[in-house]
Amino acid sequence: MPDAVMQRWRGADGGVETCWFAPFAGRLAGMAVWPEEAGAGAAGYEIAIDPAGRTLGATVLADGLHLEIRCRGGEWTLGGVPVPEVRGALDIDLGFTPSTNTLPIRRLGLMVGQSADLVAAWLDPDDWRLKPLAQRYTRLATDRWEYLSRDGGFRAELTVTPEGIVRDYGHLWKELRPHAA
Repeated sequence: MPDAVMQRWRGADGGVETCWFAPFAGRLAGMAVWPEEAGAGAAGYEIAIDPAGRTLGATVLADGLHLEIRCRGGEWTLGGVPVPEVRGALDIDLGFTPSTNTLPIRRLGLMVGQSADLVAAWLDPDDWRLKPLAQRYTRLATDRWEYLSRDGGFRAELTVTPEGIVRDYGHLWKELRPHAA
């Protein structure tokens, strides 16, 4: 895998996102922009990950906010304030981007037909708070995963690159592919 991979998506709401994933540097970073019809806004983020793919922390700039999220030994803080509700989570899920699904997909390393349940530290874009979010990932094929959250209340089929980077996230996000010449 190259040192860094760029991925771009278009959202069902007309928004766009560009993400850079540099696993060897321990970084995932991106910028999402939403059109006026979807509430006009933008969010930038950078996530630090350890060599095993676990989240160490994140910085999010959105809606005039500067959020600093840290995780040390399973203990999470938001702005330096402990968030015991997400204690033990290994992954962050930024609720406004498909990029963070790449982290557990790569970390879990499941074989086709296998599933894994986990609880992520979910940054809810409605109130910018960290909350526990139960999730299940099932590997359907080498390039397809089923994602369930909210006790099965939300389902999406994800397609991924050979490196496990999300291409399409159900009907919500589609990969922007370069135009053919």
